[in-house]
Amino acid sequence: MKKLLAILLCFVLFAACFAACGKTEEEQSKEEPVSAEQSTALSEEESSAEEESTAPVLNVEQKDYEDKEFVIMGSWHNTDYGSEIMPSEYVDDTSEFITTNVNEAIAERNRLTEDYLGVKIRELYVVSDRMSGAAAQQLRENHLAGTLGVHVVAPSIYCLGALAGEGIFADLNTIEGFDTESPWFDRSFNTTAEVNGKLFFIQGDCGLYGFNATPLVFFNKSLAAKYNLPDLYQTVRDGEWTFDLVYEYSKLMSEDLNEDGLIDYRDKTGYVGQADDSWNWFYGSGEKIVDVKNGKIVLSMYNERSANVVETMNKLFSDRTLYCCANDYFNVSSDPVRELTSKMFKEGRSLFFSEIMSYIHEFSDMEDEFGVLPIPKYSVEQEDYHTLLNSWSGNAFAIPDVLSDEDRIFASECLQTFCYFSTDTVKKEYIERTLKYQKTTDENSAEMLEIIFGTRGTDLGFIYNVGSHGNATTDTSLPWLLQKMMDGSITFSAGFEARMSAAESDIETIQAMYSD
Repeated sequence: MKKLLAILLCFVLFAACFAACGKTEEEQSKEEPVSAEQSTALSEEESSAEEESTAPVLNVEQKDYEDKEFVIMGSWHNTDYGSEIMPSEYVDDTSEFITTNVNEAIAERNRLTEDYLGVKIRELYVVSDRMSGAAAQQLRENHLAGTLGVHVVAPSIYCLGALAGEGIFADLNTIEGFDTESPWFDRSFNTTAEVNGKLFFIQGDCGLYGFNATPLVFFNKSLAAKYNLPDLYQTVRDGEWTFDLVYEYSKLMSEDLNEDGLIDYRDKTGYVGQADDSWNWFYGSGEKIVDVKNGKIVLSMYNERSANVVETMNKLFSDRTLYCCANDYFNVSSDPVRELTSKMFKEGRSLFFSEIMSYIHEFSDMEDEFGVLPIPKYSVEQEDYHTLLNSWSGNAFAIPDVLSDEDRIFASECLQTFCYFSTDTVKKEYIERTLKYQKTTDENSAEMLEIIFGTRGTDLGFIYNVGSHGNATTDTSLPWLLQKMMDGSITFSAGFEARMSAAESDIETIQAMYSD
């Protein structure tokens, strides 16, 4: 019987082979292998499927909250800046960051969020000073009363720092399902702001104010060519873009146009900026006001290297024939950067100009071409560039502690979804399209923006304005010591020693907030 089955099996296999060999040429052509084009298409589909399978997944299930309002308190110090939360009426494709396309991206992000969760997004916009204005006062009052009509707040980072110590915000790491490690949150900022596993506010892809609060250095390409400067982009790539190099190049341009014996905003000079340059350069050197070691916040501002850093950067800042500082002209204008010093750069009267990212829109229509560069390093020995997220102009997001457990979860799901859908809408439109390929003029500047955004970080010393005791008074704070030293009127050692007691007291308060 077994022999018969074997013979029958052989016969079947032989018949199949004979049938295949006996097909006509036309019949065989119908079974030709997949074409190259088809193979490529299949490969792309497989690759796309593989990418989708490895792409980060939103840790929030789709829901229907039946049009429940998701309310965000947004804040800025005036009403004509435009919202990062809702589509804005302040649309300007020339000089503002809310362009038509960015506005449409905000609307699309909101639509996707609302559809995914079945919610309605609403913004409570509060005009407020950045540290202790109406937004801070409203949050304090509602916290004490135990009620607050918002789910997420987004005031300035300074405001958040001042209020976090008062127990006004929930620890995001204690909210069920809140995934702070998701790539649509800014890990460099959030890692610095987290101490002992506690995190009270975050940055993410939904924060346009946060993108705009990124400092950089502009340079005039025509003037760089006139003074025979080397390829400045290449100096960045080679790690040679340093304090000393900027100082040497700034010496090339200084002229008293009105012949009044002074160099000011009406003249020509090498470098134009404001007092925040002291913060940006100090952080850019790799130094910090405070550091966190084994969960303990410690003063790290004053040491041998940092003393050399301050001395080196102040060679430029204290020489007001080479450096024009906007802070010197508050007696002339309430907004000297926008009304006075930025015009120097726009009109070709300065080689360098440093400010936050939002000023990139001011220069998109200037006659000379401009380029952008990161904040310089202290020296060529320094390994990396560092970019300080500005705590005054930048906002972050927090969830009020007064919310019920149910509303905390609702707020966290909405905020995570809001940030998730921002990545391919608001962030992509603003950074990848508007900044890189509309407002800047060459691929080199686009490359520099990658470096700048890729090196962003923060320092708890700036967030909490260490030494100020949590209020707007700045005379005793360490961040403002850096600004006071710019003109050489006070030494680092004496200034630090005078403020050390206030700083240590603040650190004790901040440490208690992050302790169990």
